[in-house]
Amino acid sequence: MKCLYPKATFPPVYFVYGRLTSGGTVSGDGIIIGTEMLKDLDGITALIAHELIHFQQDIKGNNSLLKQSLVEGGADFIGELISGENINSDKYRYGDAHAEQLYREFVSRLKDEKLEDWLYGTSKKDDRPNDLGYWIGYKIKEAYFNRQNDKHKAVNDILHMKDPLVFLRESGFLDSYIQDYTHSESNTFDDFFKEYSDETYPVQITVKVPKPDDEVYITGNQPEQGSWNPSTVKMNRKKAYERTINIRVHLPAQFKFTGSSWSREAEVKGISTWLNIKVDSIRSKNLQYQVVSWK
Repeated sequence: MKCLYPKATFPPVYFVYGRLTSGGTVSGDGIIIGTEMLKDLDGITALIAHELIHFQQDIKGNNSLLKQSLVEGGADFIGELISGENINSDKYRYGDAHAEQLYREFVSRLKDEKLEDWLYGTSKKDDRPNDLGYWIGYKIKEAYFNRQNDKHKAVNDILHMKDPLVFLRESGFLDSYIQDYTHSESNTFDDFFKEYSDETYPVQITVKVPKPDDEVYITGNQPEQGSWNPSTVKMNRKKAYERTINIRVHLPAQFKFTGSSWSREAEVKGISTWLNIKVDSIRSKNLQYQVVSWK
């Protein structure tokens, strides 16, 4: 790992007994392995390698099936490079055997926030195994890696991906399937890779806050919203418990509210915990939200 990525850090690895929820995960304290999920130590090197990659990752971009598949697939890909093992061989065998069908399905869904049938659960609509997102994310990362002459830069790009759609395009992996999909949707190949429209629309965004001294920043997927910087665009004090801002947005818009840092992210009423707020159309020029609590 140190050879591929000289800036790598190596946290402690904790073997704990949990509640049958996770074989491996990471936190600020290190890598955590759930021993109750292990039948034996077969594959333990690959599991720790996978989580070690998650510990290095700093991934930007909108929440989407594509982004999360690239997060998991990237951990599998580099984890395999450094350990020689892969913990998801059953998923990869199924994916390779059904690749044509799965590539077309993934292209039609990759911008969705819904992960079902690809990550963390299936609808049982067919016989697919859980977590095929690991497989297709690996394939995209592998294609990108193989196209780069500078492999150290390629690893750095994989660990610090800034825009999932740009990364997908630069990998070239699904180009023919995207061409077919955009043709069927009367769209263009170039437009497929745009996160939002070129046009902008004026809106006033108002947020109710829990305390009168709360400061609120808006951050989102567009320059007008700070491009996911949590402390760039500060909202104005309208009343004791209200903050507001007038901005122009591209569609679809995705954003969040913070208290100036990601460690103080807002939980917003009516929005599933920690998901982005998404605006697909402008039905009203006045958008109103309520902060329930702060992370």
